[in-house]
Amino acid sequence: MTTPDARMQIWLSRLLITGVWIAAALCAVGIVLSLIQGTPTPPRAPFAGVAQGLDSPWGVVRSALRCEGPGVMALGILALVATPVLRVAISLVLFARERDRLYVCVTAIVLVLLGIGLFTGLSE
Repeated sequence: MTTPDARMQIWLSRLLITGVWIAAALCAVGIVLSLIQGTPTPPRAPFAGVAQGLDSPWGVVRSALRCEGPGVMALGILALVATPVLRVAISLVLFARERDRLYVCVTAIVLVLLGIGLFTGLSE
């Protein structure tokens, strides 16, 4: 018999593993689509920005829904970034269900800081 803490750790570890596998699969599919579609590759130069339409999360989703290779790859990267954020959010809910106020506060602070970092990064 496992304790609630052990079950929570197992569940959260499965979430991380699944998120990484989904992200890897999306990136692989995006690479294959790009090769099939003949998506032009950028010249070997310093980073000059993102492709048009991939400059926002909604643009990435729209591009991925159109089965465009770069959009599917970018969706894979978004899934990779979202996986640990989702873990923190789910941890917050689980700690709240256990009525562990200290961990709820700490996890909420971490989630707010992640949100600030993500949204300030999106605005630039």
